[in-house]
Amino acid sequence: MDNCPSEIWDRIFSFACRDDGFTGRSLALVSKYMRDVSSPTRYQSLKVEGLDQMLGCARVLESTPATNRRVRYLFLSTAHPDEQEPKPSTQNTLDLIKHEAQIQQAMVQLLSIVASSVQVLYVMFTFRRSLMLPAMTLPALSELTLYGPFPDDETNQLIFEPYPSLRRLHLANIPYYPSDQRIPSIAPSLTHLRVSARESDFLDFIRRLARVIDLQDHIDGTNGIIGGNQQLKLPDTLQRILFEPSLEQPSFGGGWFMSSYQYLLTMKEIWQVARIDDRWSFHEAEADWIERINGGQGCWRF
Repeated sequence: MDNCPSEIWDRIFSFACRDDGFTGRSLALVSKYMRDVSSPTRYQSLKVEGLDQMLGCARVLESTPATNRRVRYLFLSTAHPDEQEPKPSTQNTLDLIKHEAQIQQAMVQLLSIVASSVQVLYVMFTFRRSLMLPAMTLPALSELTLYGPFPDDETNQLIFEPYPSLRRLHLANIPYYPSDQRIPSIAPSLTHLRVSARESDFLDFIRRLARVIDLQDHIDGTNGIIGGNQQLKLPDTLQRILFEPSLEQPSFGGGWFMSSYQYLLTMKEIWQVARIDDRWSFHEAEADWIERINGGQGCWRF
């Protein structure tokens, strides 16, 4: 085994180390030889959950030679089942704000280390963050999933760096479709766009999409609650749009009738524009990420 050329080991490990990082960590414990020979590909695929793991992962990568920290596939989650995160209340609101700020700072630190190599990036937020993504160049990024709410304002629209290699963009569990009209400049080579919605506020996006693909005659815009006057801009390279509305029924409450009415209108118009698949949730994210980095369809199956 010691006589096997390192190029062959690199090839083997490039396929073996396509999980949450478990295989790479295990190889480092087999022997000194195996630790050394697997070092170029050991960190190519990582799942990092919670503040402690983000900080720990950043420390490890910073102490690793640049040639051996080529992270190609990264799954980032703000939540970790073993971490005790502050709960929102009157007494610990400041602790919660501090904790969330620390997570965002750790994410910036980690992304800055892997910025030159990351190709498939999933960022899963369980709280409302101040920015969609840090303003940094990600030249190799080809697929991006953003989960969780973020501010929809001019400041957020300006922080994006162009992603010239980005082909697939997935926005999930956000309360509205972002109003950024610069998608062609942010992702000029985008081929796939997926929006996983949990709110009926995506009706405006559906109407704008209908106008772009010449289906406006099939949409009854006079009966809707949300207007659709803003022109949707899409890259010329775009080949497929997947829209996935939540199948959850409106909850009972004070505005139940109007929310139900809006829900029915939204579902009617969505079905006139595109077919839908099963809804995509946070718990499916890791499985889809693993499937994608191993050549499967992941969240792009339909």
